[in-house]
Amino acid sequence: MLRMNLIRIHSGLGNQMFQYSLCLMLNTQTETFPYAEHDPSALERYFGIPIPYYPRKYLGFLHRVSDQLNNKYRILRAVKRILARTTDSLWDAYIHRFQEVSDRQDVPLSYLLHSDRLFLNGYWQTENYFQPVRDTVRSLFTFAHISVDEMGELVARVRAPQSVAIHIRRGDYVSTEKHRSIYGGICTDDYYLSAIERMKSRLSNPYFFIFSDEPALCRDLSFLKDIHHEIVEHRHPNQPLVDMYLMSLCRNIIIANSTFSWWAAYLGEQANSMIIAPSRWTNSVKELDASDTLSIVPGRWIRI
Repeated sequence: MLRMNLIRIHSGLGNQMFQYSLCLMLNTQTETFPYAEHDPSALERYFGIPIPYYPRKYLGFLHRVSDQLNNKYRILRAVKRILARTTDSLWDAYIHRFQEVSDRQDVPLSYLLHSDRLFLNGYWQTENYFQPVRDTVRSLFTFAHISVDEMGELVARVRAPQSVAIHIRRGDYVSTEKHRSIYGGICTDDYYLSAIERMKSRLSNPYFFIFSDEPALCRDLSFLKDIHHEIVEHRHPNQPLVDMYLMSLCRNIIIANSTFSWWAAYLGEQANSMIIAPSRWTNSVKELDASDTLSIVPGRWIRI
């Protein structure tokens, strides 16, 4: 019997990094094929990782059925296997059954590793879904291909022991009602003030680097007025990836409830790093439990 899985690569860069990390983990046991609904995927655009592309219309029936079933375990028909390692990524002629699983079901890694013919449709936002292959993950998500010669002085300064990155996520967290209802009102001024005070209590002379998708709007933020800081702005063609790279170089970091800054913190984490995260990630849960193995925030990070 064919043993394989199919994993959907979707949403923004940080989410795709989680999804692909799980794919790498599952490939240690069962052949797992990623596919993207947009061409190119964020992984290919920023890290050069090729992901086979299939427009939503080819898999639309699967999403329609899965929406109707409310992400419960069900047997879904008519998913055709993607031919592996072919340049044109054709569909296989054989029809197989796939069982849809979502991270909303709190599926343990042990189940995923010992199952096959799964359609993995979720975000998989925890390091515990890929911890055994973390070295492979770190080796793939590197920034060696980024040319930052024109920012040499900035790179040197963010590497300083007293450096602190602050990530302020706006964009669709503010502009769209859907995302605002899920993610809004969590990383408030009070959150950043408390995190800054925690940094100041540990560091003798902290210097804060402010990263945001809307940097111009950060100039008037009240919690930045009494600290030594600068708002990082540049015009690098790979701006999102360069921001993640520069944040990862900071010795310490205050992240938003954003997978983008989560990955900057994770990839740059050192033994003596201080990483602060919000105690809530979405408005659908009260607080993140440090003992929860599927929590997005690792137990070693500080929650505020």
